[in-house]
Amino acid sequence: MGRPGLALGTAGRIRLHATPSGHRAVAWYRDYDGRCRQVERHAKTKAAAEAALRVALRDRARFDVGGDITPNTRVNVLAEAWFAGCKNLSPTTMQAYRNRLDQQILPGLGSLRVRELSVGTIERHLRLIADKHGPAMAKMTKSVLSGLCGLAARHDALERNPVRDTGSVENAARKAPQALTADEARRLLTAVHADEKAWKADVPDLVAFMLATGCRIGEASAVTWDGLDLDAGTAQIRSTVVRVTGQGLIRKSTKTASGARTLLLPPGAWRSYGPDLPVWGHRERAQLLLRRCSRPRSAAGATPPTRRPTYGPPSPAPGSVT
Repeated sequence: MGRPGLALGTAGRIRLHATPSGHRAVAWYRDYDGRCRQVERHAKTKAAAEAALRVALRDRARFDVGGDITPNTRVNVLAEAWFAGCKNLSPTTMQAYRNRLDQQILPGLGSLRVRELSVGTIERHLRLIADKHGPAMAKMTKSVLSGLCGLAARHDALERNPVRDTGSVENAARKAPQALTADEARRLLTAVHADEKAWKADVPDLVAFMLATGCRIGEASAVTWDGLDLDAGTAQIRSTVVRVTGQGLIRKSTKTASGARTLLLPPGAWRSYGPDLPVWGHRERAQLLLRRCSRPRSAAGATPPTRRPTYGPPSPAPGSVT
């Protein structure tokens, strides 16, 4: 009975031969395509030649030699392959991943080989980011690195995902949220109404709407006329405005289904916070403005543009009608 063949990803006995310039170490290696190939390394001494061959066998690609991702692939190439495979994600998530690649991962790890992504290397890199940019940045960087290493592991370029064995990133103590008092809200409204530049940019109406609803600024800026029911006194929050590099401001749906909601506007929003501080202005004037601005409507359903398309509160906002 013949001698059993080599298992996939294993090498045979190392043989040493003298050469005019030193020594040569040779061994057969069975690649993951099933073919056996002879691997050799040269050095001045037997020990050096054998050590060099063992390193070469360790780092040998463990799948088809024509594959795109191998242990010798640079991390920057792996990163681009992973990013290209990110599908069906929101523009803000894609932008956040791109920023982490460009600002944290590629400058520090981009020139490494995939096989050099050890637990210790990644751990040190994450600690450096946490010290320099804070734990939140380190946590997102860790998430992106896990995606990269997971892709490499699926291609057999890594035995496992080393990010899973790194330590947890400690979150900094969060400050308790602090809401404006009623007096602070009145002073804020007074200040923005008294500012001519803010008035021309519809800032008073945007601020008043945010105070009345508790919306985030992106959600308030994305409110459209068809999302306002002036008779029922409700506002539909269905999207938000975000800034994406290379695209500018874009309007997108809320991050989760629970983020889309209908809010009941407080009664004071229809009257005023005071005799000189209208929020949404007079109801009848707002309805007239709504009918006028609803035709024609922009293709995307955004608030009617003035001189150029912009995202923001209804412009001109009902509160600024005289």
